[in-house]
Amino acid sequence: MWRQQDNMESSADRGLDVECVVNRWIVDYYISVAFEAFRNEQDSDFCEIRDILQCHLVRPLEANDATPKKIRAIQFLTRINDGDKLDFSFDSQEDLTPLESALSVLDSIRDELPVPQKDLERVQKSVREMLVIVCIKNQAFDKAKEVLMKYFPKSKVGKAARQLVVKRRQAGQDAEEGDCPSDPQPEDHLLPATEEKTSRHKPR
Repeated sequence: MWRQQDNMESSADRGLDVECVVNRWIVDYYISVAFEAFRNEQDSDFCEIRDILQCHLVRPLEANDATPKKIRAIQFLTRINDGDKLDFSFDSQEDLTPLESALSVLDSIRDELPVPQKDLERVQKSVREMLVIVCIKNQAFDKAKEVLMKYFPKSKVGKAARQLVVKRRQAGQDAEEGDCPSDPQPEDHLLPATEEKTSRHKPR
């Protein structure tokens, strides 16, 4: 009887091992598909694949070095994809907008993964710019000011960026009074400059 029980336990262990391996294959596959969908600006496909991944990530996975890095990347891209939704938040970060949450993920990536500091700083600057632009486009001027003061040192913000917030605030007040001026697009040169902009990820 003991031998039969041992055989049953061994069989169960082997079954779990197989499930872990297969689940890791599935996760790797859907992560690669998600990357491709994001790269091709297929937003609906990306969201559907992200939801599928969430279901598989609660199952046992075979441990390796690559999968956690890929999952971090998907977490970052998910927040960038939802970046234009100021009222959207993630379960563990209810007080943060999606782009602020993306910055938090970048901090985790910096702590956990060997990514060149220069690359991280460039991406951080781009995300911060995106956040300011999204706030202004949504006429969330107080939030835009908060972002400028929080993420850009005063010496680097400059008068132009602060004037942009004031300009948009005045435009909103004029619209409420019935005198609605044209709504110019955010002027990139008024924001802190970056070496490279993530134009693909710039929320529309």
